[in-house]
Amino acid sequence: MDPNNQGLVPAQNREAEMAVLGAMLLSEDAIGVVAETLSAADFYKPLHGRMFTAIVELYSQGEGVDIVTLGEALRQQGTLDE
Repeated sequence: MDPNNQGLVPAQNREAEMAVLGAMLLSEDAIGVVAETLSAADFYKPLHGRMFTAIVELYSQGEGVDIVTLGEALRQQGTLDE
């Protein structure tokens, strides 16, 4: 634990996280840019991190990335209901 943190909650912005994920679903170009900049650990909400990972994995496997393929990937992980 960082001694300077003093138990503070890390900065978070749920809407910004959702906007990033939405952009990734709308544009393969966005996936590449975001994947170079962020990691799953950068998302405050764990589900958003799992969604990010699933999108990047689909993209890296050459799969189409959309709400259907993301939903299936999350279902296979057992996290779709979240």
